[in-house]
Amino acid sequence: MKKIAFFSTSLPDLTQGGTGITNYLFCDYLIKNNFYIEGFFRTNKKFISESNQTSLDYLKNLGVKINIIDDGDYYEESFLSKLKFGYEYLKKIYHVNFLKRYLKKIDLNFDGYICYDLGWILALSSTNIKNCIGILNDPIHQRIKFGSNLTFNLKDNFNYFRGIFLGNKNVIKKINHEVKKDFKIFSFSKHHAEEYTLKGLKCDVFPYSSEYISKDKIKQSFDIENKIKILHVGDLRTSVGRSFIKFFKDEIELILSRLKFEFEFNFVGKYEKKIFSDYKNIKLNFHGFQNNIEKYYKKNDLYLVISSYPVGTRTRVITSQSFGLPCITDINAKKGIPLLENNKNCFLLDKKKKLDEIFHKIINEKDLLKKVSINARNYWEQNHNPMKNIQKLINMLDI
Repeated sequence: MKKIAFFSTSLPDLTQGGTGITNYLFCDYLIKNNFYIEGFFRTNKKFISESNQTSLDYLKNLGVKINIIDDGDYYEESFLSKLKFGYEYLKKIYHVNFLKRYLKKIDLNFDGYICYDLGWILALSSTNIKNCIGILNDPIHQRIKFGSNLTFNLKDNFNYFRGIFLGNKNVIKKINHEVKKDFKIFSFSKHHAEEYTLKGLKCDVFPYSSEYISKDKIKQSFDIENKIKILHVGDLRTSVGRSFIKFFKDEIELILSRLKFEFEFNFVGKYEKKIFSDYKNIKLNFHGFQNNIEKYYKKNDLYLVISSYPVGTRTRVITSQSFGLPCITDINAKKGIPLLENNKNCFLLDKKKKLDEIFHKIINEKDLLKKVSINARNYWEQNHNPMKNIQKLINMLDI
């Protein structure tokens, strides 16, 4: 039995999001295809205490060996460490020195290695291992650029600018210099792979995978004669969730109130408080956190992911496609999922394509949702099916 080590952050968790899903899918596929799999997950006690343990327990029962590396007590609190800049700051963010010390304590005797984290990639590059595939996280400088704002706080602004500087060409070239030359490096997002390559770190694209959904679970029929049911999945307590609620109340409600049609919104995920619509043709249902949300994909007609955040790959869009549930999403989703096509496998929203126009088209073209549903599922089968993609990655390992 061939032995594979899988290194990542967070934990395997189908309910957590991109990293959690990826961690789970890799471990699950490898153990079920007769590999010995040992997972190494850098996280902290607070995250563990707030996480859903169902996926983790399931993998353990299958025989996956789980190692949790707690970085919660690792801080460089010296004055000089707080002033680190460029590549040294990047190493601090990704806990590279901490991970190097950890790797010296364990026996790295595996036939192949898969890393889903830049910190692990850099740390493993300091060892004598071979036969490693590295998948880069979403670029930290892009996450800071589009996820943070300048304030009147000098410390916050300093951290903002040194975070943005991590995308400097010299920093990327330094990463390239430190990564072992026989490591194969990938990104799930085409635009990030292109940026890394342009700045000096050769990076290829490997398609993201979502959980496998069997055909009996996909959306089969659409009855929108009187009402359209719309699904939103996500934690509404986060900054992204709160901004969505504001956008919903300020704009979406007003747009839909003008249409002579009924709309029912189903929010699945944790929330701070229920809100109510000011309009008779709009109904809001809050279902809270659910361990299993498959039934909601069948019961609704549309999936809503209106986030203009241009970093990474919109995993919720891909998940909706796996269920054959048509999705309305922002045009920026194409940066991470370039094969999205408006009115073919999704509905794309931008300044030219207004939300009311999308709903007018859906209401007036009764067969459109079914057509988009079939195309979305076919697209997912061809591009984001984990049964195909993970095997492709394993084939790249020399085992």
